Amino acid sequence: FKGGNREIQLKIDYAQYLANGAKIETGWQSTDQLRSSPTITYDEMQTPRTIITALYNIFDYTEQIHAAYGTYGQKFGKLSLQGGLRAEYFTREWTNEFYLGNNITTSKSNYEPRFELFPSAFVSYTLPNKNELQLNYSRRINRPRGRSINPTRDVSDSTSISFGNPDLLPEITSAFELNYLKTWDNHSLSGSVYHRFTDDVIQDVRFMNNGILENTSMNVTKSNNTGLELVAKNRVLKVVNLTSSLNLYYNQLEAAKYISIYDSNVITDIPAQEMFSWNARVMANVILGRNTFAQISGDYSAPRLIAQGKQSSSYAIDLGLRQTFFDRNLSLNFMVRDLLDSRRRSTITSGTGFYQTSDTYFNGRMLGLTATYNSGKYRDWE
Repeated sequence: FKGGNREIQLKIDYAQYLANGAKIETGWQSTDQLRSSPTITYDEMQTPRTIITALYNIFDYTEQIHAAYGTYGQKFGKLSLQGGLRAEYFTREWTNEFYLGNNITTSKSNYEPRFELFPSAFVSYTLPNKNELQLNYSRRINRPRGRSINPTRDVSDSTSISFGNPDLLPEITSAFELNYLKTWDNHSLSGSVYHRFTDDVIQDVRFMNNGILENTSMNVTKSNNTGLELVAKNRVLKVVNLTSSLNLYYNQLEAAKYISIYDSNVITDIPAQEMFSWNARVMANVILGRNTFAQISGDYSAPRLIAQGKQSSSYAIDLGLRQTFFDRNLSLNFMVRDLLDSRRRSTITSGTGFYQTSDTYFNGRMLGLTATYNSGKYRDWE
């Protein structure tokens, strides 16, 4: 327990190995969470100080997740099979206190408990000469968290106000993947062809309210992604380990519409969109000496779709250097994050009554230096 927040977890797992290489795993997990977010702002210029009612908001959110799950796997020579099922019961409640006029008003959730099944299947076949084929299916859930559900209004920019939506539903994604894996002594290559479709896609939605642009999150549409992902791992001259990935995909967002939370007569239609996109990442770990190690990583993301427009490409490079002393018991780590100060995105959005171009800057270039001393036999870098 910490402050107004609470989280209780109970988890029980059981595994049993059977004859002929079979294995059964089963378990139960329950989670009970409470998140309390009081926002009370006072006008310090008044005597006695008074509450700024427009910024008053007390949001309490409680959710419970109870899930039973099990998997069964067995090998038949070069063929491996595994199937699983997770049965989940999910419920949540929230209350939100705010000023309406001169009185405090309380709104409450109207959310029916949900029971969902999440099956999974995995098939693997080992081919000669260190080749392997895999076929996977899974159904997954992505729940909204934090700022996306907290309705407290962020008015730090008076021309663009944002707030969360506690009525958000979780995203549910079904994914089919066909994988190929080839390994050599110092190299490996994997390729994955996939198709994923998602219901209740969560997106940020902007709209005008009395001449002010406001932003919240909504379940706006369905999406489909079909792509190819390649991952290569290479060891070069025993001193360089390279991990490279390339993801090429075709993204579709179905047509949708949303209704302004302030005026039900203001309805915005979002047309169907589709585009090809890709991203890539390279990470190199380099041994510079017996006690000196370096790491460099770079990533690039091409432009991608969002519900009301597009986001531009982005790229970044990170560096790290580690030097150890005293039989590797002392290590100094130097880090440069976002070396080129390039981790940013431009976003173009449009809707009823507005067209906006915005630039988002993340943390910017960061430098860090840490020292670690190991007094025992354990070393986390080994």
